[in-house]
Amino acid sequence: MNINDILNKKGQFVSFITEKQMKVKNGQEPIIKHSEFVGRIGVEYDNMNSVKEKRDSGELPEENQGLPWGKWVNYPYTIEHNGNLYIRVSTTKNKSQKGKIKFYRNGIEISVEEAKQACLASEFPKNKSDLDIFNLNVDNIIKIK
Repeated sequence: MNINDILNKKGQFVSFITEKQMKVKNGQEPIIKHSEFVGRIGVEYDNMNSVKEKRDSGELPEENQGLPWGKWVNYPYTIEHNGNLYIRVSTTKNKSQKGKIKFYRNGIEISVEEAKQACLASEFPKNKSDLDIFNLNVDNIIKIK
């Protein structure tokens, strides 16, 4: 996906279709994660109401601690890390826009339980449902609409 096509949508809610190869345990066949979800490109993290509420409640530090990894290429849109380009995406709390995730091994869909058994635990982090933002590897984006 061309980064300029993505940045032309900055500030907008966008439907993403992504695919990435999961990290699997030794001896396991490769698994592809296919995701479809809605997010907003390039939101200022500190200006988000959900972040302000978490700062007020003490759930987050009073001040932004900066990026935990990588460096800004074009704040607050793109981050570079280890030669990869990432786009900053905010999540939507709209229940009607819940994302869809499917897993494939050798082109055949498998269950999330099968994927969890074959993949490294780091591929299924806990507490991911309460994210306000995340960084999406541009190479994993198949389509935006």
